[in-house]
Amino acid sequence: MPTTLEIVHWPANEAFAQDNTILKPAGDVLTSFQGVQGVWYGQQVEETRVYIAVGWGTMDVHKAFIAGEGNVDKVLPALQRTLAEGASRQMFHGQFDSEDVVTPKAGHEDVVKSILTKLSVLLNESESPAVGGAFAPIIEKEGSYLLLVGWNSVEDKWAKSLQIMEELLGNANITLSYVKLLQHRSV
Repeated sequence: MPTTLEIVHWPANEAFAQDNTILKPAGDVLTSFQGVQGVWYGQQVEETRVYIAVGWGTMDVHKAFIAGEGNVDKVLPALQRTLAEGASRQMFHGQFDSEDVVTPKAGHEDVVKSILTKLSVLLNESESPAVGGAFAPIIEKEGSYLLLVGWNSVEDKWAKSLQIMEELLGNANITLSYVKLLQHRSV
């Protein structure tokens, strides 16, 4: 798991909905930068939104990419080709010690952290139908967490994890998005 995971998402245009490989040039630039551990992109299931996840070795690697001459200018054209007219991008970073935002309700911070820890352990058990799961605090939104769960399909969600999710829903405000992500492969 990357130390820092950047997730950027925005309303997609028709060009992306028809062919998500138009993001390949951006993926090529990002994966060629030393310290990038992986790039994934795809379309949200519930609505036409682009999601890109970039695994940076550290937040300093990310900052070095942004500061590097011409790096951002090489990535932006590919991103802009997918942006719906008049739309803006939303971005956040999760700092992991090991595409859902979890904000504990007032006074429930410790309970939520305990539930997320329990869920993460459960999702990584060998009998879990999940590919894995992890959570991290969101850098830009203090007191909120990014929860990532990998499923082979949306239908694979499993009763044991749903029970914990119900407990989490009682203690936190949650934004859920299902995104079919593909790992970028450079040629």
